Amino acid sequence: MRFLNGRTFFVAALTLVSSAVTAVDKVASKFNGADRLFALKVQPLLAEKCNGCHGEDADDVDADYNMLTREGLLAGGETFGDQVMVVGDASKSFFMEAI
Repeated sequence: MRFLNGRTFFVAALTLVSSAVTAVDKVASKFNGADRLFALKVQPLLAEKCNGCHGEDADDVDADYNMLTREGLLAGGETFGDQVMVVGDASKSFFMEAI
């Protein structure tokens, strides 16, 4: 009976892992190049580290820095203004230092 329980657990775990891999593949297949990089790497980072203060509620963002849109990201906030993200020169962007 123990073998059956262990085997059942293994099959269930394998099914869950397979489902997770399939879900990631579906997300990745929708995007190419920069969009794929953003969807798989950048967006999760923003969601984890930034959106709590600068993106979950468009009407209540810290330091007047709304990261929900590209325009908001580039506009910056009250502290760094348009130097938060300098398009074409990441070394001049405060955002790169922050992350």
